[in-house]
Amino acid sequence: MRILQFIIMLSLCAALAKGQNATAPEPRLSGETLTTDQIAIYRVILKEYANDPEGALNLANRTEPLHMDSSFKPACSTAIDPVSGKKAALDLHQIGPEVTQNLKFKLVDPGKQQRLIDQGDPQNLVRRGINGGEVSDKELGDSVKQAFAHGMIWLSEIAFDKQHHKAVVSFAFVCGGLCGNGKIALFELINGKWKEIDTCQEWVS
Repeated sequence: MRILQFIIMLSLCAALAKGQNATAPEPRLSGETLTTDQIAIYRVILKEYANDPEGALNLANRTEPLHMDSSFKPACSTAIDPVSGKKAALDLHQIGPEVTQNLKFKLVDPGKQQRLIDQGDPQNLVRRGINGGEVSDKELGDSVKQAFAHGMIWLSEIAFDKQHHKAVVSFAFVCGGLCGNGKIALFELINGKWKEIDTCQEWVS
C-alpha cells in the first residue's frame, strides 16, 4: 500500500511540474530594434574582447535572456526596475552590424556555432585519455586552438533602472565545457557614456 501511495505521489509531482513548465512563458524574439543605449552598452563590452590579435571573433547574432538572481550584489539587484527585469528575461533581440561596426566580429547563428563548439571541445580528448585512449600533445594543442577559433561571445538582454541611468547585462565567451568565462555586470551612464562600474556575478571554466 505504501508503495502504491508513493507511486501516486510521484505521478502527481511530475504532473504538477509539467503543468508549471507548460505555463512558463518562453523567451521570444522581439520585433523592436535595439535602442541607442542598448547598442552603446553592447559596444563597450565588445571593445573589451576586440583586442584579440588572432582575427575576428564569433558573436551570437541574437541576445540571450537575462536571469536576475537573489545572490546578486544589492547594488545590482536593487538598481533594476522590476518591469525592465521581467522584460529582459523574456525578450530577445537580433544583433546586427550596428553593434559590431568597425569592430572585428563575425555574426553567427548561436545554435549552429554551439554545435561546432561541442564537436571540437577539448574535453572530448580529455575524456578519451581518461578512458585509456591515446591523445598526443599535438592533438590536444590543435584542439585547444580550434576551440578558441570556434568560440562564441554572447550578450544578454539588458535590464535598466527607472531613470535609465543604470543597467545590468550578462555576457560570456564560450569555447567548450571547460573553456570559457563570463559575468553579469552593472553599468552606469556617466557624463553621457555607459561605463561598467561593478560585477554582479562572475564565472570561469
